[in-house]
Amino acid sequence: MKFGGSTFSSIEFSGRSSLVLFFVGCPLNCPYCHNPELVSGNSNNDETDIEEVFKIIDESKDYLDAVVFSGGEPLYQLNALEELLNYSKNLGLETKLDTSGIYPKKLKKILHLIDYIALDIKAPFDKYKEISGCNFGEKVKESMDLINEYNENNKIDENNENKNNENKNNENENNGNSQRTIFLECRTTYSSYFLSKEDIYRIAKEIRCDLYTIQQFRSKVNLDDRLEGLNSPSPFELKEMALEINSIFENNLNNNPNFKNISIKSAEFGNQKIIKDSEILND
Repeated sequence: MKFGGSTFSSIEFSGRSSLVLFFVGCPLNCPYCHNPELVSGNSNNDETDIEEVFKIIDESKDYLDAVVFSGGEPLYQLNALEELLNYSKNLGLETKLDTSGIYPKKLKKILHLIDYIALDIKAPFDKYKEISGCNFGEKVKESMDLINEYNENNKIDENNENKNNENKNNENENNGNSQRTIFLECRTTYSSYFLSKEDIYRIAKEIRCDLYTIQQFRSKVNLDDRLEGLNSPSPFELKEMALEINSIFENNLNNNPNFKNISIKSAEFGNQKIIKDSEILND
């Protein structure tokens, strides 16, 4: 497999100590990509035997709660990803996938192995070509819908099991995934250079997830060198947009629950969950 290395994190999977594995390769060329060395696969990353990655997990497992699969685009290397997901689950570790969502058919094959998905929503679905250079908006929406459909189906299964009062040790329990539903975070990187505030509000109306995160664009490292030195939006601007989104849905949230929570992410303050009106909570 094309492997870009690993790191440890306490923030990539909130509330978990996690090992982050980076996959090399992505068909997108988003100008603001902050891992440009992992995009083309033409860096110094040679082929790595997957047994070496198993070893990295083994050496860390006693200190871990979860494994995060990031990139690049992990689904670009589906076979390796599936093997590593299975390996992690067999060790009793939770799993998180960071994905652009452009491979819904591949994603569908491994949903049962994932506890948490962070899905990049780069633009309103009909503006993907304009913002990212690739017309994948419908594919991303299909991935989001697949995850939500999977969760709905598993909630129905859970309700049926509860009604039947079945023993938790029966054959239906061991399905390789102790968490029956997947936590879905949708996240958008914001800069006024390529998205308007109206675009963010449109995205908020189009998505359906557990958490929507507005991320701060940073110009320090990007795929497109022309972005170097551009100003980043302030955390207060991100907070203002999040509060405006909260107000948009305040009166009809129960009838149209697009997402349960909203947060912002900045270099200055890290992850901050918007609670109500003007309050924020640091992760």
